[in-house]
Amino acid sequence: MSVSTNTAAVDPATIKPLTLEALLGDVENLPPSPQILPQLLGLLNDDNSSFDEIVQLVSVDLSLAAQVLRLSNSAYYGAATKTYDLSDAVQRIGLREVYRLIAMICSKDLLGGASGLFDMEAGALWKYSLACAMAMEAMAEVVGGENPATAYTIGLLHSLGKIVLSTREPVVYQRVFDLIEKDGISMATAEKQVLGYDNAAVAGGLLRKWDFKDRIAIPIAYQYNPLKAPDYTNLAAMLHLAMWVASNVGFSCGKHAWAIEIDPGAPAVARVKEELLHGLLIVVAEKMEEMKALMPSD
Repeated sequence: MSVSTNTAAVDPATIKPLTLEALLGDVENLPPSPQILPQLLGLLNDDNSSFDEIVQLVSVDLSLAAQVLRLSNSAYYGAATKTYDLSDAVQRIGLREVYRLIAMICSKDLLGGASGLFDMEAGALWKYSLACAMAMEAMAEVVGGENPATAYTIGLLHSLGKIVLSTREPVVYQRVFDLIEKDGISMATAEKQVLGYDNAAVAGGLLRKWDFKDRIAIPIAYQYNPLKAPDYTNLAAMLHLAMWVASNVGFSCGKHAWAIEIDPGAPAVARVKEELLHGLLIVVAEKMEEMKALMPSD
């Protein structure tokens, strides 16, 4: 996702922020690897899809296929022997696990870089998003009614807006931080006052542009105000809670991460009881520890 930045010393107060439409129009197409995710998720949700269809889709991107093979042979999966055949790897670890693996690889392409604006080192936002994805998946499995792979995808991609804003509006965005520090308001409120929209709206708009279904884009667009979502309110509420879980497990989403207002109505809408919410802290912490054997390293 190639975007230009303005690093000249400029007074932020003199710059007019881009409109949401202009910002979304200025961002280039989805990088090659992540383009596979909407198609792959569609196959995963189709009872009539086959291993061969998924192998064919992944094989188009040689770099992605190589990473899937390498990681499928890692200690995380405990394979007694290594395989160098993609079809064998897919059948060995299963369709759902292949999707989780590919989504993890693709999301690192989007979220793995450093962000000076949000005081985040390389990999920090990606790991936070991965923790959110695991919380979402666990909630979907326990509560029922939602596809765990869809929930996982929502958690993984919900922070895309921060990446775009940090590269396209780094100077103007300083006014958001100033407002948070001055008035003690939430990040979403400060963003709307300065920009006219928040980073959630940016992420949701981008995902629609990149052909992700509304079931994924809408919950992400309403991650800060889940009860206002026009549809998929339960998924938006689950994401809202997953963000809390990831933060409390110790994964930060950057500067002023504290400036998020938790909606007290979210647990009821998501059908997540307090004991489950606190239990997720342990589950996600354990899963993230396990994932150290699998996380792609530079």
